[in-house]
Amino acid sequence: MSRSRKKKIGDLLTSIFGFELSEDYFSVGCGDPDEEWKLVKKGFHKNCLKTHPDKGGDAAEFRNIRTAFEVLREMYEKNQISSFSSSATKTADAPRYEEVSEEFKDMPTPCWEFYAAASEEAVPTYRAELAKSGRSNCKQTGKAKKCMNTNISMNELRLGSLDLESGSYTRWNHLSCFRVPNKIWKGLTNPDDANQVDRDLRSMSHVVLSGFAQLPPDARHSLVQHVMNKENWARERKSKAKIESQPSVEEKEQDPSSPAKFETHMVAAPQTNKYQMPIPGIDGAQPNILAGKTIVITGTFPELGGGAGLNLGKDKAKALCERFGARVTGSVSGKTNILLVGKEPGFSKVSQARTRGITLTSLDELTNIIKGQKQLEDVPPLLVKDFSAGYGGNSLAFIAPENELRLAQGIVQPIMPQGGASLPKPVKHPPRNNFIDDDDDDEPVAPPPKKKKASSTAKNTPQDEEPPKKESQNYC
Repeated sequence: MSRSRKKKIGDLLTSIFGFELSEDYFSVGCGDPDEEWKLVKKGFHKNCLKTHPDKGGDAAEFRNIRTAFEVLREMYEKNQISSFSSSATKTADAPRYEEVSEEFKDMPTPCWEFYAAASEEAVPTYRAELAKSGRSNCKQTGKAKKCMNTNISMNELRLGSLDLESGSYTRWNHLSCFRVPNKIWKGLTNPDDANQVDRDLRSMSHVVLSGFAQLPPDARHSLVQHVMNKENWARERKSKAKIESQPSVEEKEQDPSSPAKFETHMVAAPQTNKYQMPIPGIDGAQPNILAGKTIVITGTFPELGGGAGLNLGKDKAKALCERFGARVTGSVSGKTNILLVGKEPGFSKVSQARTRGITLTSLDELTNIIKGQKQLEDVPPLLVKDFSAGYGGNSLAFIAPENELRLAQGIVQPIMPQGGASLPKPVKHPPRNNFIDDDDDDEPVAPPPKKKKASSTAKNTPQDEEPPKKESQNYC
């Protein structure tokens, strides 16, 4: 009996990328496994497109790449990897490698088009989950609509797609109304085998379809049965996609002028000033320093990464606050202690926080508080230069009077009540189909068709009244 060989995680990374990684390759991730996983996924897609058998690649080599990625994907989802960049991780044994390798041995290979389409998506296009409340409705229309009651009950399986502008999953469907997109059914290796379809859908996590692995067994079984029925498959739309004209492996070897994005040799990720996520107990970060604080988050946080559109970086910002003991809510109220402000925050939340006397702080200032370098009461006033345009350009900043706009920006200070009088209620403007990005069950509402989208609020503020730039003030 042959002795089984042990694969190291470093060996798997080499298979995925097609070359041995340098020590600083994952430096852009700053030790954050989520950011490092994005690099792993990107490397996997590039190597898949280069070595796929449909393009003349070696089938055995391609199987090794898929096996390596599947093993690391399972470890990532189970939080078994704290960092892909550490030497301890690279030298550790890779669990289940031989088992997964056997599973892929006689398994059909998804077509090249599936990997080409998946490589273009930074965030999975589709999501399966149990409804978090009973407020969402099935958005399917036409012949595909099977349901009589459009309401999606709480804990009922629903499937939605990513709205690139809001960064949230919307347009939820009942399972019976869900048309299986070609991005999904092209990734099925054997649509007639339920166990194989289950494995295929699991492998699409973080690639095309998110949430499948987290579903309860009965919901997973229902989705598998639905996907297996080809009558539920959406027709493939023919388009003049660039991926259809990509050369094969042989053509690339004969053509030295082929695009650099398919090159075998990749340079190490460049060094950046990316935000480093504080870890409790390390580098002065004080555990539970935010305990008892209620925080509301507004704006985007590109320095954190994750998500898309108006939701860019918000999930990680929320996780950061909760990691240090804070309670994060979606709306400003009398219990709110801090409004964490990112790039282009929402006008409504900022205005409410100003009138209530709530502290507005940037991510950098919050980090200083977490590390004990500053007290909350010592945070300098925050000046906001630009507000979010909102979903489809329906921000209240576009119709706010100049005095309210200047107040929200922090150019002028609100007049606080004296002698224990109650705070004034925030000014309410007529409803404008605003998109509420704090409720996972609400759908983005399209703005009025004739609404023009402004690039920033700078045009609403006279040039001779720019906020003074002082070192003691905090700009966002």
